[in-house]
Amino acid sequence: MRSGGQKLGFHCFALILSSLFIFGCSGSGSNVVEGTQSLNDAQTNVQTDVPDPMIQLRTRVDLEITVPAYQSDALQVKVQWGGTESNAAWIGDELWALSLDLLSDTEYLLTITFSDNNGQILLGSYEYTYHTGFNDAEFIQVTAQQFNTERWDTDEDGVSNLEELIKGLDPLVNEDLLLPIQEYSPAVEFFVERFESHVTEERPLSITFAPHPNNPDQDSLSGTLDVDTEGNGALIHNEKFGSRYTNLSGIRTHSQDSVSWEGDIKAYDGTDYLTTANLTSTVSRVDDQTYKVIYEINRRSVGTYVFDLRASADFQGKLVDETSQCEPVAGTYSSSFVNGVERTRKDITISKAAQDSYWRVVTTTESLNHEDGTETTEYFARDLIEIEGAEQVEFRFKCDFVDYQPQ
Repeated sequence: MRSGGQKLGFHCFALILSSLFIFGCSGSGSNVVEGTQSLNDAQTNVQTDVPDPMIQLRTRVDLEITVPAYQSDALQVKVQWGGTESNAAWIGDELWALSLDLLSDTEYLLTITFSDNNGQILLGSYEYTYHTGFNDAEFIQVTAQQFNTERWDTDEDGVSNLEELIKGLDPLVNEDLLLPIQEYSPAVEFFVERFESHVTEERPLSITFAPHPNNPDQDSLSGTLDVDTEGNGALIHNEKFGSRYTNLSGIRTHSQDSVSWEGDIKAYDGTDYLTTANLTSTVSRVDDQTYKVIYEINRRSVGTYVFDLRASADFQGKLVDETSQCEPVAGTYSSSFVNGVERTRKDITISKAAQDSYWRVVTTTESLNHEDGTETTEYFARDLIEIEGAEQVEFRFKCDFVDYQPQ
């Protein structure tokens, strides 16, 4: 099997090839050209005899080629120069070699291609304009780093053929096209709006919260909100309905083109569960229509059972016309949720590049009892949703703030 490992020394390389061609290790007429060094610059040791213009002189060029690491029994390294095309010989590990008899004082494009499946799947290529000199022999060394592997992506899925093969995927099949498409993703956890929803555009802003006289179901409401002319401030908001309560406390920070929150939530459901959460969030303006939100949430509910959530996101959004809300159009979201009742952990990853049509959703559910193993599902989603109260709504985030400085 052709595989990756220890590089062979040049003298060992010469000995191995001695049965194939004559090689003068001590000959003064050989040149060594490595990497992208100018090959013409290396050809300084030219024979002093003036060549007969009627005789076609030849130069033997010995190539030592180290390809990117990949194991297969059907690898091939092909070398093209001028009108010649030859297959290099595998020496061991990633090392290949070839000796060519070329016309002296001639320039052509040297192309080396590295492929699998006996030339059917291209993995990498190297190109260099090479000019032979008048020496009897010259030496060229090409390293694995000089191969361009990213350009070879047969199924056009954004992952190179080499990377897909290393991961055990089929580089001829775009796996994305095989996934089912659903209308919505799993619910995205986002608590920042609980804080920002109390902030209006008035600057400076000062509010004292109290129960509304026309709302008999509201046992108590207290707290304050203070935001200065620069958009910096603090929120304390306490609600109580019977034995249930929710307390918010957070700090709002504004810079020229971003608004950040750092806050805590404490809630009791009136029967069993006490929930605590903390979050950090920053919304920043990229341009008049493009915004970013980066946030992280840690939440824990303790009662008869324990529920833990860790979630983070980095979304890019587009401003929705005639609103201050943004619709996420690209980015990533990840969460890990431990369900104390079912004794499972569910990990969710949602991602989308700007050029993609759908959000890619990967959900992995693992039994914490190690009895049922792990189950993974994967699909595309047209849109993101968020839990708002008891309802599922399209996920949007506040992005356009009066606090931003004019551009």
